[in-house]
Amino acid sequence: MRDNMTVEIRRISASALAAMGAESSPEAHTEYLEGALHRISDIDEDIFPGNVWGLKAYSDSAVHDYDYLIAAYGKTDGKDEALIGFALLRCFDDAELIRIAVDKSFRQRGVGRKLLDELITETEKRNIKDIFLEVRVGNIPAVSMYRAAGFTDAGVRKNYYSEPKEDALIMRYTC
Repeated sequence: MRDNMTVEIRRISASALAAMGAESSPEAHTEYLEGALHRISDIDEDIFPGNVWGLKAYSDSAVHDYDYLIAAYGKTDGKDEALIGFALLRCFDDAELIRIAVDKSFRQRGVGRKLLDELITETEKRNIKDIFLEVRVGNIPAVSMYRAAGFTDAGVRKNYYSEPKEDALIMRYTC
């Protein structure tokens, strides 16, 4: 049986942390941000071996307004809160879901869907019409989650992924 788990989604950015409250010092904000970015990078490395974005890329995303980097924090009965997943959305005229990942030990608990729902909400707030993403055609759990959220197939990129070589399904969500 699984523990009861609560999940909270938070934006990971310097400006979002500063807005969280004056009771924390700038040093505490920096420490929190660095810890979150290291954990995001660790999850990325575990979930996407051979296609890692890296700490610097996530650090850069935390300072750009056009990037919306969020993290899922989970807390189970009797345990400390932990960063258990993240997502990165890049927003211009349309939006692109760059990454979404959940720690393997917290999958199948709705964390990915909660992250995805937050990205859709943010896209609507920014008055962006479409979200696009690429996903491995063989990643059935992810494809199913995207379809359940309202994404539709928009095309295929042949041999897009390596290690192993696989096609990418392009998907689109219209707000």
